[in-house]
Amino acid sequence: MLGLRKSKAKKLEEKRIKDGNRFNDFFKTESQLWKDIEFAPGVGCTIELTETEIKSHGMLTKGAATAAFGLVGLAMTSGSKSKNVSIPATMRIVQNGILFQRHDDEDLRVPWENIAEVKVTPGMGVWKYLILDLFENPRLKVRFDRTVSKNVLNMVKKYIDSHIPGLDDGWNDAPIPLNAPSKHVESKPSEMDPNSCSNCGSPIEAGANFCSECGQRQKI
Repeated sequence: MLGLRKSKAKKLEEKRIKDGNRFNDFFKTESQLWKDIEFAPGVGCTIELTETEIKSHGMLTKGAATAAFGLVGLAMTSGSKSKNVSIPATMRIVQNGILFQRHDDEDLRVPWENIAEVKVTPGMGVWKYLILDLFENPRLKVRFDRTVSKNVLNMVKKYIDSHIPGLDDGWNDAPIPLNAPSKHVESKPSEMDPNSCSNCGSPIEAGANFCSECGQRQKI
């Protein structure tokens, strides 16, 4: 029995390394990254959520989901009762954003417009993290093992940065004056109200032949 467990564990480890190498090979060059990243095969990862991040959205019932894309619902259906929730997934970069897929379970979709900032940080031992600060949901902390290099994550970060709005976008632009005077175009006499003087524009009483202001004879 012990031998079978070791054999299974070895096969799983070999698969993780193979998938990771395939992911790294896919991003060998920056030009290939910019051209083909949307069709990346994806890579295994683990999403980490803390109790604080889950409580911040008040979603503590099993299967509850946030309005945006079911982040906490995904966490609470993972079966974990600990303070920290770990969610195994496959990360893929698609046209609309970042997709985290679980086998026979709910997908986690992070649209570009919901990402405020992305960072790459080292973890314990061989782990590395891709940190996604979101506008509408808790921070996403995505863990990768040694099969994914820091160089690859930095290239992925660069690609994500080119697709997100960013925290500072639009804040350093020239201010928009709210009390700017509107352009006033004076009407020509021919465009004026028919009950006004054709010469000076003063109001004309009904039936009057002359303007009381300038004396101009009016056409009846």
